[in-house]
Amino acid sequence: MMNSEAGASTWFLDPTSVNKHAKSSGVEGVFFKDDFGNRCVWGKVIKDHSKEQTEKNYRKKHTDFESRLKFMPLKKPLSLAQIDEPRSSRYWEALGCLSGKGCSLPENGRHRPHLLNLPYEILEQILKCILIAPEGVSIFPHTLTTNSKSHSEFFSYTGFYSIRQYPEEKYIDNDSELTWGSLDISSPLYTWKQKEDKKGKYFEMRKTYRPIIDAGILRTCRELYRRGSEMFFTKNKLSFWMPNASSKWSPPTLLPHGNIVYRPNPILPWDCRRWVKIDQALVQIQHQWPLPMLEGFVYYDPFLRYLHTIGPIHAAKMKNLEFEGVIRLHQCEDKNCQADACLMQCLNVYVHFIAKFCRSIEKVEIHTVLDQHFDEPVGEFLHPWGPGTIEETLDHVLEAYVQRIPTLKEFVVYDSFGNRVIDWSLELDGLKRFIENASGGTRWRRDEPVAVAVQDNVQKCGFCKEDHATEECFNLCAFCGRFGHWKRTCMEYWDCWKRDWLEEDPETDNWLKTYPDSDRWPWYFGQ
Repeated sequence: MMNSEAGASTWFLDPTSVNKHAKSSGVEGVFFKDDFGNRCVWGKVIKDHSKEQTEKNYRKKHTDFESRLKFMPLKKPLSLAQIDEPRSSRYWEALGCLSGKGCSLPENGRHRPHLLNLPYEILEQILKCILIAPEGVSIFPHTLTTNSKSHSEFFSYTGFYSIRQYPEEKYIDNDSELTWGSLDISSPLYTWKQKEDKKGKYFEMRKTYRPIIDAGILRTCRELYRRGSEMFFTKNKLSFWMPNASSKWSPPTLLPHGNIVYRPNPILPWDCRRWVKIDQALVQIQHQWPLPMLEGFVYYDPFLRYLHTIGPIHAAKMKNLEFEGVIRLHQCEDKNCQADACLMQCLNVYVHFIAKFCRSIEKVEIHTVLDQHFDEPVGEFLHPWGPGTIEETLDHVLEAYVQRIPTLKEFVVYDSFGNRVIDWSLELDGLKRFIENASGGTRWRRDEPVAVAVQDNVQKCGFCKEDHATEECFNLCAFCGRFGHWKRTCMEYWDCWKRDWLEEDPETDNWLKTYPDSDRWPWYFGQ
């Protein structure tokens, strides 16, 4: 507002506007009054990030001079106490219950108060809040392990999952409009604590951004692991990107013994050895072989590596899978190409593993991305024998999934703009078949008496023996158009054929004259 006296103007702030702005914006250090007249102030924002290991747990760096790679191997295996290190007392004071020790869990006989003593309904709601992501949120598991220094982001032992949320439940091919990370920024928690200064008592309010899911609770005890794992795998949508054979996305690692740089071949051969490799991979995942013994494409493939990590028991609980990748339109060699593996080829491989381990799968979503790894006109790089649309490309994939996976109920394919190009549902398909069968049966029962009466009274054609009169026969000669013979017995046709043959090869006339009935020799050979 502005106050003008004697030609001078003075600006001052309206206390009501300042109080409203400080309350809604969450600016730190600005006091305001809440609806009940209490003095409040916003404190620092608390971000509950996953704990990352520091370099104190790693020994001296090793350098591979041939490829100039630097590694940071562990000094010794980390214990569970180091991985699940408890939070500091200051952290718990900020997020603890306001009633403090007055809020006690129910006791069960001689046992001390414990979370498991809560009623099952309350415990189920707690686990849902921690382990189940909201609708429209995809969970990307991180299972690739490496001690390469350039991939230090894999040193986190608690953040095994990253989150991506589609705005308004619609896929948009623009990373700036997608929410990445493991923190729920859209709906923060609010905590407050009563403090006192020279002006009196006030409440310090703080925003807390917690992870959308926190699978670390599954490592606390066996009972929570049993209940929570069932809920996590059945209620969440797990998403996987296609593998990339480049060293950037398939990095090497330094084995703990012998200083051996380990990097298997991440490319699945597409010759006769392909089925042998797939059979070996099925056995390796079934028995959870050690990592150095895995096939290269299993070691670096996000989906197959995740199946190996969780094992067949938990893989059988998954119900919703999502795959995202590029359908290759360009021709290249896998060794020289930096693009991701073709989505269609990977789906043809995944169907064997889904049918083997994912026994409860109900829905599969496919998100296709445009192929942008070519500089010349598209026509020079397209496969001449390949399909031209996404529907043609994935139709046979849908057929394979429906035939191989009996529990599948829904198969959806999205293009790069979020449009559904394939939307198959078992309920709709079954209803459509039921309607077609019902309508066909009703029509057959209605028309059967009329068809039988017509067939009994109809006159048979004397030429083609079909159910019509001879005068109405349309089975005429395809060459001369006359009634009474077929094209293969038409004399005009064979005369024309013989005349054309003699024009090309005149010596054939002497050979035909050796036969007494040369005009009919083609019939002799059954032509």
